[in-house]
Amino acid sequence: GSRPVLQLAIRLPLVLAADLYLTMALGMLLPLELATYVNRALWLLLGTPVLWWLSRRANTSAGTPEPGGPTEGRGQGWELVAACVVALFLSMAISTQCNVADREWHIPLVASIRGQQMPLSNVYEPQRVLSYHYSGNVLGVMIQALSFGHLHAATALSRAHDVLYAMMAACLVSLLRAWA
Repeated sequence: GSRPVLQLAIRLPLVLAADLYLTMALGMLLPLELATYVNRALWLLLGTPVLWWLSRRANTSAGTPEPGGPTEGRGQGWELVAACVVALFLSMAISTQCNVADREWHIPLVASIRGQQMPLSNVYEPQRVLSYHYSGNVLGVMIQALSFGHLHAATALSRAHDVLYAMMAACLVSLLRAWA
């Protein structure tokens, strides 16, 4: 009962972290914008067979339920979806309307690092390597890149904030359901 939701609570942040780290690792060879596209291609090429294998393994080890028979946890995902939607809209209300988290400092940083390779340079001090808490900025770059440059850096940072809030809600609901 609680094992699948606990796995979800653990896997969501792990996948996000792996995605960020892979983009930054590729960013040692490529500009971050291009690293984002290459990362997506790798996820499709490598992730699809892995997901297929995992789903086959889960079906063979647990056995597939009989057609029309009871399935454990069926119809209980509404809490997860509702929490994600509420967190997303609350975050959008904050991140779009308010200039949170030193946004005036991060907007030019996102625009600058989008074309940089790792290690990143600080837009305000180009001779110094940026050596602290820039993963949120990299997530903003990734969102801006995936919009093919249609989103402004400020909007990309807002959407990064929103994605993280929805992910936190999904993790929290999954943990609460696992512990219930």
